[in-house]
Amino acid sequence: MPIDPMMIDAIFKPFSDMVNDCKAQNLTGEDFDKMCEMFDRMNELAQSHDDFNAFNGQIMQENIYMKFSDHYGRALASKAQAEQEEKGYDDNALLKQSVDALKNVVLELKNRSLKRMKKEARKDLDHILKQRPTAFDNSDEIQELCKNEAIIDAIQSVIDLGEQDGMTLPVFLRLQIEKGLDRAMEGVSLVRDGYVYLLGWSNAMKIHPYEIKINEEKIDTYDRLAKLSDFNFPQTDELDLEHEKIDYNYKPDINIWEEIKDRWEDLLYDLSHWSMAHTKVAPHIQPWAGAKNPHRYVKETMGICPGLFKQRERLLHKYFEITFLDIFNHPTFKWQVESQWIGYSQEFVEFLIEKVYPECLPNNKLSKNIVEEREVFYKEKREMNPEDHKPLERVKVYYDSKFGEGRHEAKYGQAERYERNAVPWNWDSFKYK
Repeated sequence: MPIDPMMIDAIFKPFSDMVNDCKAQNLTGEDFDKMCEMFDRMNELAQSHDDFNAFNGQIMQENIYMKFSDHYGRALASKAQAEQEEKGYDDNALLKQSVDALKNVVLELKNRSLKRMKKEARKDLDHILKQRPTAFDNSDEIQELCKNEAIIDAIQSVIDLGEQDGMTLPVFLRLQIEKGLDRAMEGVSLVRDGYVYLLGWSNAMKIHPYEIKINEEKIDTYDRLAKLSDFNFPQTDELDLEHEKIDYNYKPDINIWEEIKDRWEDLLYDLSHWSMAHTKVAPHIQPWAGAKNPHRYVKETMGICPGLFKQRERLLHKYFEITFLDIFNHPTFKWQVESQWIGYSQEFVEFLIEKVYPECLPNNKLSKNIVEEREVFYKEKREMNPEDHKPLERVKVYYDSKFGEGRHEAKYGQAERYERNAVPWNWDSFKYK
């Protein structure tokens, strides 16, 4: 689902005002079209993301704010130049109009005041705000992520250049290019900051190793291209192309990684689900308790699940040449264990491998002694990974490092902790690696 409009209005309004201002002035041309394209892209990302930080991260990654502002300034300057040409060439007037257009851009950027952002970003949900007064206040995040200082400084440098005594328009335009100020106004330097930010999230989340590698390579690519430039700013088009190549190169690996992981997670769930269906408590817990006839649903699970499991096992081997036991020395499994994303405890996984898997066959039922052991796992709360809270702890540490100590808890509250009595995972002692 898209981000709540109230959470992004504070960011969108200045850009919306600029678009409407240009339309009111009947602006046309390539820069106006590009500006509108950037604004449409902002809306598209807001609809496709449900996480405010992921949304801002991609905005920074694509350098959308800065590209919008650059095209806005150029669109205003083009209009002023066209109006002057109708009156006849006047170098001083054209120079003044170009500089004034840049000043307007700076004013628009500065008008994104923190005070207005706080007011527009706050949601009126009293029952939550009483517990976490800053839950819907994104001012700290906006201030950190939406950095205008670099581009404002760059534009101000161009303004200062244009206001030097004896400056002419041709010299003004030439010096912008020679000094690299045109690229600085595009905010190219902020692209690197965006990838550093995303790399931090990748290391905190640890979804898969490729996400980390992608962001590392994009930072390295930025630095490499910057060194080849006389002005230490990479060409925007060249940088975009190189980054697209990196995404393209890793896409097949990511697809295979996620497909394999999803398949073995389903297999482990099938074994857990099928074995639990044999216990006395099954009709009284979810998902069976929610059925119209829980006992009948339990019997259906016991009958259907082994066939489903065997079909999934067969397809895993067919497509990836991985057997059930191969799963546990596969890189995807080790990554999930070491990053604490695996849902089940080590002792429970070993139980599923040793006791449940050999008996999970079509038309077969689980042995009585194994059913009793399965029920003990449930009653003693030893099924689940006791350290499944570690990923959230990593996220909290990174979030607070960016937005202030205690900020994550102030916005999102404390995560509910569940009782887990299993022994923590120890990869070195895992029997099947």
